[in-house]
Amino acid sequence: MKLSKLVETEYENISSEHIQILQCSNKNTIEELMRLWKETVDETLLLIKTNHPRYEHLSSYNSFIERLQFSKPNYTAEDITGFCFAVDEKEKDYLSYVGSFLSALINYHAEINPSEKEYQIILDHLDYTFDYLCYNNTANVRVIAEAGSFFCFQMTSGTVIAERKVGRRSQITGGTGFLYGGKLILNGDVTGDIGSLMSGGEIIVNGNVYKGDIGSDMMGGEIIVNGDFLPKGGTGEVGERMIDGKIHIFGKGWTLAPNIHEGTVYRQGKQIFPKE
Repeated sequence: MKLSKLVETEYENISSEHIQILQCSNKNTIEELMRLWKETVDETLLLIKTNHPRYEHLSSYNSFIERLQFSKPNYTAEDITGFCFAVDEKEKDYLSYVGSFLSALINYHAEINPSEKEYQIILDHLDYTFDYLCYNNTANVRVIAEAGSFFCFQMTSGTVIAERKVGRRSQITGGTGFLYGGKLILNGDVTGDIGSLMSGGEIIVNGNVYKGDIGSDMMGGEIIVNGDFLPKGGTGEVGERMIDGKIHIFGKGWTLAPNIHEGTVYRQGKQIFPKE
């Protein structure tokens, strides 16, 4: 039985593009992935949350990877998209682990299927902000979801395109784009810091930014900022304690941090640090 008929009935406004993807999703496979997801949370992650809450999400990704390596489920990129539509926002005990599980599903599948061209995370039918999406990412991923903290954290390769909002409206617990490599394109608005501690790769910011700085403690890579900084909290500084890399500013409202160490910053194509 295919999942697409269920999804098409429940979400009448789903695009024809997504319906076409979901026509290749197998209901039995998605049920197996749901079982793996929930069993891993029940058996290991809730125990960690109770006894060592600080390490809860740091452990979740590794726990999911270990379970996938042991179980060796047979699933496709389309099944990952189908899993997204099977997630029920009423299952509150499990929702916080959706991001790290999807990251594990994609990275595990990409490692054994290197010819796979693209994965799609579609969660915008749910009223929820998902942390740890594209964690340790190594693949090409299109994200149609509201991504929260630690988006593309420790990404090493591939291209991620975010089509919706990124970050959290309240206190920021982790920024966006702590990259080692790869390319991150942010088409939606972003709340929080971008490119902090990144050491490689490229980030393109097309949306506007709230409450965040760009390239703090940056150690390498390149950031292109086309969006504006909107002063609703935060400083909108660029390059605080930056020691290497390049930042290009084309948007409005950004200020150069007073404590840049090294690296290069451009505004409208003109180098402003270090001054020529």
